[in-house]
Amino acid sequence: MCARSAVFESLERRQLLATYGLNAVYFNNRDFTGASHTGLNTAIAFDWPNHASPARGIKGTTFAVRWHGLIKAPTTETYTFTTRNNDGVRLWVNGKLIIDSWRPSVRATHSGSIAMKAKHLYDIRLEYFDSTRTAAINLFWSTPTRPQGHIPRTRMFAYDTRSASIGDYGWDNSNEAATAKLMRTWKPDFISTVGDNNYTEGSASTIDKNIGKYFSGYIGHYKGSYGSGPGVNLFFPTLGNHDWETAGAKPYLDYFTLPGNERYYDFVRGPIHFFALDSDDNEPDGNSPSSKQGQWLKNALAKSTSPFNIVYFHHSPFSSGSEGSTDTMQWPFADWGASVVLTGHSHEYERLSIDSIPYVVNGAGGKPEELHEPVAGSIIRDNSTAGALLIEANEYALTLQYQQITGKVIDTITIGRERDGTRPSSATAMPDADRVLLAPSLR
Repeated sequence: MCARSAVFESLERRQLLATYGLNAVYFNNRDFTGASHTGLNTAIAFDWPNHASPARGIKGTTFAVRWHGLIKAPTTETYTFTTRNNDGVRLWVNGKLIIDSWRPSVRATHSGSIAMKAKHLYDIRLEYFDSTRTAAINLFWSTPTRPQGHIPRTRMFAYDTRSASIGDYGWDNSNEAATAKLMRTWKPDFISTVGDNNYTEGSASTIDKNIGKYFSGYIGHYKGSYGSGPGVNLFFPTLGNHDWETAGAKPYLDYFTLPGNERYYDFVRGPIHFFALDSDDNEPDGNSPSSKQGQWLKNALAKSTSPFNIVYFHHSPFSSGSEGSTDTMQWPFADWGASVVLTGHSHEYERLSIDSIPYVVNGAGGKPEELHEPVAGSIIRDNSTAGALLIEANEYALTLQYQQITGKVIDTITIGRERDGTRPSSATAMPDADRVLLAPSLR
């Protein structure tokens, strides 16, 4: 450990809210897989001695680190981010890749710039690998009116909750395998799905190879053939039309142990309240706003005290993808208090602005399909390959980031909490073209 080891602290899961610093995950290789150590760094200013271990359990040669969190700009101007490091480095700010030098190298300086607004929160992700040399990395920022320096710890905010979402994935094919591998590199605390977990007929004979083969480590009370599951459930699916192909969705309901009636339910993790719905016409309690299920959601959202409410289900209310829009699920989610609506069914990624909140179609987990003409409200779409959604939050902001299986970032959006309440501000829930959200007051 280098002389700056004092900035490395133990991170307790789901207990830190808007803690100063960045989340840090250290890996024993350069591809972000395998053994890891998770913590919090309050500065990116490291110069490790030759072959020194950068963190507990991590070897001093051929390791990688991913730092991520939020930064707050003090002034409105163009910011230049600079790294001084050996070997590989990549830096994203607000989802934009501004530094990209992913190769073995002697120590070098790399820079990239982006415009930021005062008192706004921006997602930041820094990746670094060390090959065989003495390891070092420093991160600086500067502006036309501010000299270069390390980013102050009070300008960086760690996420306290990290999860992943996948949809239309259960094919037991190479895309599902690659998407599951991508998600594992994120080290999510838990996983949610937006349906169609078990193609093509939702049968008992295929469910374990379509789901457990890739996600057994998250499925509570797991009894399948692919290892053992966790002591508590960390996998929260929703029913899709293919899961209902077998009468009564019995294989699905037998396979999982979920809250409530297991078809629709809610749970809270950190600052996010999740509401899982069953959007299928086979749902016994109905799938209209006035149905028993619809009124359950309306009442549950009204009672929620969480900063962010995510409603997720299978059939997309609005989509320009392969399956189009599902009129029956065009409920008044925003009016009821939802922050975000996540869906699948169409085999694509798409983000839309509907009633001033983000609607996200996350259905490209296994077999991407064609796109049609964009529907009203569509902002960004992708069907070029499979991918999944990373969801991170603290008490002040929620960030959604869609990545392809190649690791390419397609879309990032950060939603800020209201300054004087618990709901995200509808006035800032869908930002302008640069996709920057007004953050809460953190003066």
